[in-house]
Amino acid sequence: MTRRASTLAAEEKASPALVRALAASEAALAACEAQLTQARATVERQARDLAALQLRKPRPDAPPTPVPPAASVAADPAEIAAAHAEIESLKADLAALKASTSWRVTSPLRSVTGLVRR
Repeated sequence: MTRRASTLAAEEKASPALVRALAASEAALAACEAQLTQARATVERQARDLAALQLRKPRPDAPPTPVPPAASVAADPAEIAAAHAEIESLKADLAALKASTSWRVTSPLRSVTGLVRR
């Protein structure tokens, strides 16, 4: 029984059913506060992850990366196959990230952040 419920019961201002209902409501409130704390921690973690991802992508105003001459590009089929496999793996990772609940939950945060940065 919580402090408010026990105080109320001690003062005999409420029926036992009302005291039990108040205790149950306070327990539900505590559970909701715990979920809110966990959700905030998740949003903060995802914001850090997003910031790290944004640091890795090139800025729009950055000069383009020079393309090496065709003679210096390796034409080894094994290297090309490995590069394609890595690209597909990265695409799958990105798709999984964007399909995750955490990505959808933080969508409003990313929208607001984008508006603030403009």
